[in-house]
Amino acid sequence: MAMALAVAARAENYDFGDRRLAPLEDPVRVEYPAGAAPSAEKLREVVAAVAPSREWRVVSQSDGRVQLERSVRNKHMLRVELRHDERGFGLRYLESVNLMYREYGRQGDGLRLIHHNYNAWVRELAAAIGGGLGISARPIAGFAPLESIDAVPYLRTKGREAYAKFLKSETPRAFAIGPNSAFAWATPRVGMSYKARQNFDPIERALERCNQRADGQCHLYAVDERVVWRSQ
Repeated sequence: MAMALAVAARAENYDFGDRRLAPLEDPVRVEYPAGAAPSAEKLREVVAAVAPSREWRVVSQSDGRVQLERSVRNKHMLRVELRHDERGFGLRYLESVNLMYREYGRQGDGLRLIHHNYNAWVRELAAAIGGGLGISARPIAGFAPLESIDAVPYLRTKGREAYAKFLKSETPRAFAIGPNSAFAWATPRVGMSYKARQNFDPIERALERCNQRADGQCHLYAVDERVVWRSQ
């Protein structure tokens, strides 16, 4: 993978003000096959062997958690924490330097953004660790796979039907949920003018509509092709 922090083609169509920015994928998780969970010692051995080959280094280990850090040209730094259980392991964001991390605040909710290379580097590390354990499954980015309708919290039947429609809609798009089963989603209307489309904010619209039904307690679940929900 190229090391330079070059501008790459966006996998989504939402405009965050800089084409290098993307929603933070957190955690990035690999699920173990049924009955095939490795021992903690085996996982540590694989991490210790794989991390240097992907230009990561182990900086600390305690209580079954491992912190890993990657430095790029002594200018960019990212640090994650590996946690594991009987179902799998996940890499969680801890901190970064010069990777444009920021909160994108809308309607009382905050979407975490970062340079898109962060997501690529952490996915690559998760896949390499999984490969070292003999697991070929692709890492899961975020709370759940985007297409997993049953994984969305709070929703009842109508909400899940709405989420299925959301998955078929065009981008840019956003889906918001609330603890009282409230939900709302937004995408540009068919026939919307180019100017109106450029000014359309699906995050703002989805949260606004959802909050009207949930007394301001809604949070984003998905934006474009990513699940951005953080379990409460």
